[in-house]
Amino acid sequence: MVRTRISGGESSDRPTGWTTRRAVLLVLAVAVATRLWGLAALPLVITNDGVDYIRTAETLYRGEQLAIPALRTPGYPFFLTAVFHCFGLGATGVLLAQHAIGCLTCVLLTFIACRLAGPRLALISGCLATFDPWLFAFESYVLSEPLAVLLAVAAAGIALCWHVPRFYVAVLLGVVLALGCLTRPALQTLVPFFGIGWLLASCRRWPTRALGLAGLLLGLLAPLAPWLYYNTQRGIPRVASGLAATQFLGLAKFGLLDWNHPVDEVVRKEYERFAGKNPSLYELLAFAQDVEAFTTRADMFRRWNRASLTANFDRYVRVWPEALAWQLNYKLRGGRYGHDQLNWFIARLGRDGSNRQYEGNPSPALMADFAQSGEGGPLRWLMNWWAAHRIRGIPQIPLFALTLLTILLAIIRREWAIAFVLAGSVAFLLFHVSLLLPQARYALPAWTLWYPAVALLPASIAGFVSQRRAPPPGSRRDHDETRDASAPAD
Repeated sequence: MVRTRISGGESSDRPTGWTTRRAVLLVLAVAVATRLWGLAALPLVITNDGVDYIRTAETLYRGEQLAIPALRTPGYPFFLTAVFHCFGLGATGVLLAQHAIGCLTCVLLTFIACRLAGPRLALISGCLATFDPWLFAFESYVLSEPLAVLLAVAAAGIALCWHVPRFYVAVLLGVVLALGCLTRPALQTLVPFFGIGWLLASCRRWPTRALGLAGLLLGLLAPLAPWLYYNTQRGIPRVASGLAATQFLGLAKFGLLDWNHPVDEVVRKEYERFAGKNPSLYELLAFAQDVEAFTTRADMFRRWNRASLTANFDRYVRVWPEALAWQLNYKLRGGRYGHDQLNWFIARLGRDGSNRQYEGNPSPALMADFAQSGEGGPLRWLMNWWAAHRIRGIPQIPLFALTLLTILLAIIRREWAIAFVLAGSVAFLLFHVSLLLPQARYALPAWTLWYPAVALLPASIAGFVSQRRAPPPGSRRDHDETRDASAPAD
């Protein structure tokens, strides 16, 4: 007999394993069918970031010395290396692995919702996640999004569903979070929220919480320590370089740079080319790379950013609504953001059946192993239709609203694991907002973590209402109901 905790605060003594299993298997079947269609119809598109990832992974695959750019982390290149060892150099193995990751992500989201809200509501949230256009589309790119999303969802699953005060569970949660940080450094935002949520829900006594915290830290350090040591040896005292240059992109985009701050003359002269214009994301990226903002001049850009925020803080705060809307895939009328990168990723898959994106690639021999072409069929038409209609804020804005309401109810009902995990996903999004980041795709892990809220919110509302209607313990009504329930049947 399985007792299932439902977010509505009720327990059920009836066997529920089969309904949970049915919901998970149904979502898995839909996800597999969708991914098989994508595997047959869409190529593996390699952007400029993808070229870096493939070059690094191919170096590791051939057993050569590790050489990862300062602004990158090893998680996704190591994943690609493992894929190459299993399937050889080529696009098909990467597509298979990333579509499998997409299926596993949908299954984990469904399982989380089943454990917290019951299988019927979980089936709805799981199917919605299966058809998420961006979750599906990025599986056809050599980018770290699919792996980062899976690791974030897996960590959320442990924090939300595995409430056992055991040292090994804490270690496992730490390891999964560390692997996420090594795939996407911004996932460090989730660490305190997921860790505190699991500790509060699993460990009732302070000695147990101290032991759980020790296990969490051990799990975090096991994967991170070797990488941090490697970075320290090359002058990078953190998980990755590039935060200062990334923040500079946002400040420059909104014209918030403080030119009274002493700036390197080389940087000042190079930036003069943007005088009187709103530079595009790619122009700013090219500028940052030309002046070595990601590496040798990172400290200078960090100081410049701080001075710019101090001098223009009021203007900085006023552009937050536009930055928040952009991270939710919505463009405010007359805003500063120009190039719609998310829409481009959808449109590129529908453009043609090839994956040739950069003809001037510095390693054409290597890229030849990944060349693909095909007709694409109706799926290309769907991608073109979605891109042409520029459907903005769907499903991100509704999911965001559901998540905020779920956090509020979780706090009221003292469901701390739910409150902290979902708050961590919101903090992850707000971190990108604070950078005024022009790339909205980096928020994909947060969007995905919000899908269980589709099931959690109605279950939490039902539980909240039932708790309000329940008689207080020891009341006459409670006594009468208890006596009636214990009376023998005729």
